[in-house]
Amino acid sequence: MAHLYKKIIKGRTYWYLRETHRVDGKVKLKWQKYLGTADSILAKLEKAE
Repeated sequence: MAHLYKKIIKGRTYWYLRETHRVDGKVKLKWQKYLGTADSILAKLEKAE
């Protein structure tokens, strides 16, 4: 199942959609998609409407 993941880089917050799974008891990244900052995500949503 995919979930939102927040990364803070140099004080700025960036959002990713990522999916993980377990391999030998450890969590491994399956895939990750960059979504952008909160402002850019909001702008994309407003444009889509």
